[in-house]
Amino acid sequence: MMAVAGRMSGQPLPDEVRPHIEALRVQEDRVVLRCRPYATFGQPPRHLYRNDQQEPVTHWLSGTVPWDASDPA
Repeated sequence: MMAVAGRMSGQPLPDEVRPHIEALRVQEDRVVLRCRPYATFGQPPRHLYRNDQQEPVTHWLSGTVPWDASDPA
């Protein structure tokens, strides 16, 4: 919660506020979920010419890069 509060405030929080952050977490019944992405998906851009136009997504034209792939550079 300290990391989340720091990101929300835009600056690192001092350790002195840890008890206050913990009390707020308990009071507001908050949880932290950690999601680990497994890949990035890229597909050709779609251009809409009207607000009601629905363009189907064509995954067979997309590319996938795993997140744990080595840097190609």
